[in-house]
Amino acid sequence: RWSPAEAWHSEASVHRLSRAMTVPAKEPADASPAPNLSEGGAPVTTFLMRGVPRKSSAWELVRQLDAVIPRHSYDFVYVPRKRQAPANMGFAFINFVGESVAQASAARLRGLQLTRMRFVEVSEADVQGFAASLLRFQKAKCFLGGRELCHAPLVFREGESVPI
Repeated sequence: RWSPAEAWHSEASVHRLSRAMTVPAKEPADASPAPNLSEGGAPVTTFLMRGVPRKSSAWELVRQLDAVIPRHSYDFVYVPRKRQAPANMGFAFINFVGESVAQASAARLRGLQLTRMRFVEVSEADVQGFAASLLRFQKAKCFLGGRELCHAPLVFREGESVPI
């Protein structure tokens, strides 16, 4: 068993975790539409969600998402915050477990009203996939020498939170 501090020291650990977290997509073979691929050729499963209330934590966002989409449909939620700031930056990254789930969930999230004044906007994230999202978080200056400097993403497996 490994500790979270040790896990972030190697890129291989991110890939080990992503393989352990992979949930096979349950899609009928004959009914699948043409794949929607990102510029790099990877399936689009990660979305940027704008319009997140600034005072919301990642867990508060997850509770709001639960009212719209099932928790087992996503495996990664990251609500960036500025260092030492009490508020988030107004957006979040969400990775879904499969491409068709991602497209359907993004459609349900578009236009969702989380506050009186703001509506959710959803677009494809620049970084696609569970492993790439974790790796991007690792490369951000949020985690340094085993010490968390800002709020870590939430990782789920089949709807249950798992430690990073």
